[in-house]
Amino acid sequence: MSFPTTTRNGYSVDRSTALEASSISKATKGKLYRFAGKIDTTAATDIYYIQLLNASSLPGDGAVTTLVAPLEVNHTNGTSTLFDFDLGPRGVQASSGIVIVASTTEFTKTIAGNVMSATVLFD
Repeated sequence: MSFPTTTRNGYSVDRSTALEASSISKATKGKLYRFAGKIDTTAATDIYYIQLLNASSLPGDGAVTTLVAPLEVNHTNGTSTLFDFDLGPRGVQASSGIVIVASTTEFTKTIAGNVMSATVLFD
């Protein structure tokens, strides 16, 4: 898990420093503005779902509260599969916190393992 280390254009930035399965971008309420990243070349061919959770810590696998609909990423082993989702200037309010997760299921959290590197912009 990583925590914000920089500020960019007025936003706090949580940036992966290694492959990860999830990251707690913000452990308190805030707004999510953008998330981008990749599924690594070493990850198995699969459909991954990038979930942004309204949580202050990483919840267990199962039902979760998402901030936006999960982003489907169709990945092929041996390639880097990029994702980028901009939520606009108003962002999306998180009442508990912001956690990004790579999941193998769409609307429940089933952690995928250390396959993702991501950047999350929030305040």
